[in-house]
Amino acid sequence: NEAFNQFPFSVSAWIKSNQTNPGHIVNKYYAAAWNGWTLYPGDIGDAGSGWYLRTRTDAMISQYDDYPLFETQGKTNDGKWHLITFTVDSSAGYIYLDGVLQDTQSWRGQSGKCTSTFPVRIGYYAGDNKYGEVPK
Repeated sequence: NEAFNQFPFSVSAWIKSNQTNPGHIVNKYYAAAWNGWTLYPGDIGDAGSGWYLRTRTDAMISQYDDYPLFETQGKTNDGKWHLITFTVDSSAGYIYLDGVLQDTQSWRGQSGKCTSTFPVRIGYYAGDNKYGEVPK
């Protein structure tokens, strides 16, 4: 849905986890598409992160190719509730944990809106693990 390809962009989620490598929280992306966005709890589940991609060279992503680390400083897999927020504008991306700015990453290449045609997925990343359960 094109309505979820916004720019500037922001996505937030309340999470509670004690897992390592738990999968993605919410995304509009498919593996290796290089177009879309995601919010996830870091590569081993101990920190929050996100990415926003227009193309492989017009992107903001943590530790892929030569991109720098971009994640929260506080842990997210400590069994407590946390609010993770990822915001993107024309100059940078910002990751927040419990309302406190944790990290900033500048754009590589040209900033702008993604054009992903993939659906928004909650708790699942195509080809990856599901992220916990959605409470009823």
